[in-house]
Amino acid sequence: MMTYTQAIESSLLNNFQKMKSFVNKSNIHETQLAPQWGAAMGWTLKSKRFPGLFGLDFEASDRLAHIDGITFVLELKKAKQNKEWGYWHALIQAQIYRFWLEKEGNSEIPIVCLMLDWGRQAGEELTNDDHTFCNQFIMKCIYMVRFSLRRNFFLEHNLRTNWNSTAKVPL
Repeated sequence: MMTYTQAIESSLLNNFQKMKSFVNKSNIHETQLAPQWGAAMGWTLKSKRFPGLFGLDFEASDRLAHIDGITFVLELKKAKQNKEWGYWHALIQAQIYRFWLEKEGNSEIPIVCLMLDWGRQAGEELTNDDHTFCNQFIMKCIYMVRFSLRRNFFLEHNLRTNWNSTAKVPL
């Protein structure tokens, strides 16, 4: 049986070419992109609400995703052209979800921060410092999956201990 990281990676790679259809969707809001992404990937998605913090009533994750009997929290974010905020927001929200999952007794559920990147770094691989920063969350089962959707199309992720990247395809 595959581990959850292997199952997620396998699904991403098997559906890699379908992801090119997202290249021209930079103007669509993240809340609309998540169900489109799930449908394209063949993932079953369900809403998940977490209690809020700091006065917020609740925090809604993008979805609980299910593939081949594996459940994970999907936090889909966009890095807009000439911006990088999506990365920060994804990792901060993942920490909030981890906090509540642990309180619920569900610390084994992984969180996948899925970045659709049209931002500053789009077209280039993340730097070693970016990788190192993201890798510190792996011990909390928080992973970064990134699709570059401007200049060059490719996928890179830390679903395994090292960063894996697909071949770049110019757009």
